[in-house]
Amino acid sequence: LTLDASRADIAAIEDRLRRNAGVGSFAFVPREKALDEFRQLAGLGEVIDQLSRRQRNEPAGTARNTSEQANNPLPDAFVIDATSDDPRALVRMRADFAQWPRIEHATLDSAWAEKLAAAVEFGRLTVLFLATLLSIALIAVVFNTIRLQILTLRDEIEVARLIGATDPFIRRPFLYYGAAQGFIGGLLACLITAAAFALLDDNMRAFAELYAADFRLRGLAYGDSIAVLAFSTVLGWLGARLSVGQHLRQSI
Repeated sequence: LTLDASRADIAAIEDRLRRNAGVGSFAFVPREKALDEFRQLAGLGEVIDQLSRRQRNEPAGTARNTSEQANNPLPDAFVIDATSDDPRALVRMRADFAQWPRIEHATLDSAWAEKLAAAVEFGRLTVLFLATLLSIALIAVVFNTIRLQILTLRDEIEVARLIGATDPFIRRPFLYYGAAQGFIGGLLACLITAAAFALLDDNMRAFAELYAADFRLRGLAYGDSIAVLAFSTVLGWLGARLSVGQHLRQSI
C-alpha cells in the first residue's frame, strides 16, 4: 500500500479482497509488525535501532518508542493466498491488484509459481502412471486368486451346472469375494497412507521452518478415501469377473 493509505482505504481493500473469487485467504500486515518481523528474520535489529536513533539524534542507550513509526520505511501490506496455482491466472491477478487505489506495488514470484506448477504436473503424471500400474497389478492378483478358487471348487461347479445352476449364479460368490479383496486392499492402503503422513508430518514441518515456510503433510480427505475404497472394490470385482468369465467360457 502507499504510505498515505488511511484506515478507510485499508477497509475498502479488505472488502474487495473478500469479494474476489480468486482470493482464498489474506492477511493484513501493519507496517509496525512488518518492521518487527524484519528485525527478527534479518537479524538486523541493532542496526535498525542505531539508524533510528541517529535520525532522531538520541543517545545509544535510549529505548525505542512510538516516534519510531515516523522513521519506518515499510508500508502496510496484504499477503494473499490465491485459490489457483496457474501461473497465468496469478499474473492476471497481480496486474489487477496493481490497478487498485492506494496500491503502490503488487509482488508475485512468478518464477516460483511456474516451478511449482511444473512440479505439481510432474507429480500428477507420476502418480497417474503408478496408479495405472498398481491397478493392473491388483486386477492380476485378484484374477489369479479367483482362478485358484475356481480350480479348487471345479467339481462343485460342475455338479451345480448339472442340476441347473446358471452362469450368473455360479459367478456371483466369486464376484463378491473379489470385490471384498479389493475393498480390504483399498482400506489397508488408506491406513498405511494415513500412518505414513502422521509419521512424516513432524519432519516435514521442521524442514519447512528451515525455509521460513509453514506447510504440512495432510492425509487423504474423507471423500478421497471413499473414492479409493470404491475404486479398489471395482478393480477387485473386475479381476474376479474376468477370471470367472474365462473359466466358464473354457468349460462350455
